[in-house]
Amino acid sequence: MRYLNLGCGNHFHPDWVNIDFQSTGTDVITHDLRKPIPFADNTFDAVYHSHLLEHFSRSEAKPFLQECLRVLRPGGVLRIVVPDLEQIAREYLRILEETENGFEKTAHDYDWILLEMYDQAVRHQPGGDMAKYLSKNQIPNEDYVIKRFGYEGQTLIENLKGKNLEDSQNQAISENTNEAALAIGHFRLGGEVHQWMYDGYSLRRLLRESGFNDVDVYDPSESQIPNFSNYYLDVLENGQVRKPDSLFVEASKPNDVVDSWTFGTENSQEILKTIQIVTYDIQGGAARSAYRLHQGLRLIGQDSLMLTRYRKSEDQFVCSASDLSLASVLPDEYSLYAEIQLNYIDNNRTDLSNTLFSYPYPAIDLANVEQVKQADILNLHWVAWFQSAKTIASLLALGKPIVWTLHDMAAFTGGCHYSARCDQYQADCSECPQLKADKYNLPALILEDKLQHLLPYSNLTIVTPSKWLAECARKSSLFRNNRIEVIPYGLDIEVFKPIPKEIAKRHLGLPKDSVVLLFGADSNGEKRKGFELLLEALCQCFENSLVQQKLQEGQIRILNFGHGCSSLDSLGFPITSLGHITSDEELSYIYSASNVLLLPSLEDNLPNLMLESMSCGTPVFAFSTGGMKSFIKDKKTGVLVSPEDILGFSEAILDILLDPEKYLWMGSKARSEIEENNSLKHQANLYTDLYLDLLNNYQKSDVHKKQESERSIYSERSGLRDVAIESGRIALLKERQLTHDLRQEVIDAQINLQQAKETFQQTQIDLQQTQADLQQTQADLQQTQADLQQTQADLQQTQAAILNMEMSKFWQIRKIWILVKTSIHEKFFKSD
Repeated sequence: MRYLNLGCGNHFHPDWVNIDFQSTGTDVITHDLRKPIPFADNTFDAVYHSHLLEHFSRSEAKPFLQECLRVLRPGGVLRIVVPDLEQIAREYLRILEETENGFEKTAHDYDWILLEMYDQAVRHQPGGDMAKYLSKNQIPNEDYVIKRFGYEGQTLIENLKGKNLEDSQNQAISENTNEAALAIGHFRLGGEVHQWMYDGYSLRRLLRESGFNDVDVYDPSESQIPNFSNYYLDVLENGQVRKPDSLFVEASKPNDVVDSWTFGTENSQEILKTIQIVTYDIQGGAARSAYRLHQGLRLIGQDSLMLTRYRKSEDQFVCSASDLSLASVLPDEYSLYAEIQLNYIDNNRTDLSNTLFSYPYPAIDLANVEQVKQADILNLHWVAWFQSAKTIASLLALGKPIVWTLHDMAAFTGGCHYSARCDQYQADCSECPQLKADKYNLPALILEDKLQHLLPYSNLTIVTPSKWLAECARKSSLFRNNRIEVIPYGLDIEVFKPIPKEIAKRHLGLPKDSVVLLFGADSNGEKRKGFELLLEALCQCFENSLVQQKLQEGQIRILNFGHGCSSLDSLGFPITSLGHITSDEELSYIYSASNVLLLPSLEDNLPNLMLESMSCGTPVFAFSTGGMKSFIKDKKTGVLVSPEDILGFSEAILDILLDPEKYLWMGSKARSEIEENNSLKHQANLYTDLYLDLLNNYQKSDVHKKQESERSIYSERSGLRDVAIESGRIALLKERQLTHDLRQEVIDAQINLQQAKETFQQTQIDLQQTQADLQQTQADLQQTQADLQQTQADLQQTQAAILNMEMSKFWQIRKIWILVKTSIHEKFFKSD
């Protein structure tokens, strides 16, 4: 379970998630609690806060509590501790009356109770007048203060006593009014002061308005939170109440699912109270089949509930183990087995099969669920990772008839959900061909575990949807002596109904005159689904020249739905992958638009898509194996081909491609068969008849443990534990390798970091030298600029001197003399 402590301060437990405005330790997350709590919806089983709510304003309180509600899981508990306004007020009136009556002893108590009422709401400075009172050398009523404040009061006195704060706080306030107001405002908005106070009435009302229910006042030592006293949050280890002046209130988050998950009040022998127990409600083929039975039972007026490990639907009559807070209550003795599924099974498979092989532990015991106790009949379905032989035995021990509807072979094998034609489940499941290495003979251990727990009970009846699975169960070492009935699946024939092909094709964007082949499954990559054989058959079929011509003309379309198959990408003909379809209405269009459903399964019970296709008036081509062999009427509601006969399958496909019209009547016949034998009401009536028969023939006094088999039974605590230890060892080796790799990565990162540091240091040195060079260059530039300015000044002075000289009389006479001299010279040379 996960617990959350908000506004924890210095008082918290490391097993909780602790949050406060400021971190007070490594186990405390810093977060502004006026903002949304930083966790997803439905995260915590309990939320706790002590002396926090009063620090929020009235307008902030409700949104804060709604945040607490949001992060709580349905049914989770909120525990609030606040100063108790009513208790403080009553104590004030008592002290006031005694003081007025002359009891001098209570005069100091009166001073304190006034502080307790008002100081934290009106103070302007940290600690307020309370801190001043507690800082005195001698506190006249110390015992009374500790009685009121408890452990925290005692701690405050020890920390403050003798410091004589008195008016020293006032000296810190500026005489400037504006500055004082700003300082007071900052303080009062800082979170220390109380913004509101609560009594029991107002807090209960606020919690209900915030969405909580089951609101009640508790003593400090009482709580709905499991093991709350072990965390010493309200009551210390020595039994001292941490804050005795407080109001302790708890409330629950409504669990709408659980509240509506109840049987009706009408008592009638004709109306049976049944619970369908299955791992998933609507996820996967087995889950959908179980859910349809549940729907059918309610449709005919039976009181059916559904209990799951995981819930996806919004059906008010479906409830999960998590809704009931059972998901986290797993047996401690199986905590070691978590590694088996991954290390001993999943990573240890042979090439024979890739279909699920599940380990049954850990499981959830449902025997103490109230509705389980109230039920007339319990009906198990696909319960992998939800129920084990041990928990099923605890249900059988309740002494009521139990039906187990099988959806695959897992119930009576050593873990495989389909045996891949292995018949070892008829004996002991030793030497399992689906596991590469099986040091501990795990499948045999699992089967022996089932034999040990289930054989002693006589009140278990087996139902299979197909005759094939019934025969397998009858041959099994576990169920060969149990009553086994065959009741085919039902479906809603008003949802899965024929839609005119032209309309359906238009809806899917297909040409109205095209021939449409359909195939698919939840997991197209499963070997037992036979898709590799189907693709070979299609390739052979498409070698026909007429088919190739139709392909080129766009008259043949191939549709595939499910989670995909990698082989589709390598084909040379067009296939439209529709992906995983969740809408039954959309599936009806797909089936109705198709001319045939191709079902190449090599091992299967009673596939839902076969029933759905036939219900929509589309025939099915399949290998004559598993549940298909007895359900499809060859050449009437579909075509059966010998198992693994690729040529036969190819010829059947070729025939419908070349002459689709002659198969239309086959689809109509298929629809008629479904209407008659597989409606929800028909299936529900068959189950109801079985339930009534079991109730009439099984009396609680008849339910007893058979004599213990003389079979040598493997020790659950030794054999299975050895497997767990081995798987844990494998996991540990992997973890060590990962740790080694991670450590090497850390070392490499440290080396790179050191190199980066050295490079950075050298870069800093280079940068400093560059900066020094730059500074010198700047200085040289400044000097050059100064020299240039001086030169320019000197030049200007020289130019001015020249100008002055040119303007002088001497210079003018010199100019005249030069002109005269030049003239004489010219005359002299001319005369020559």
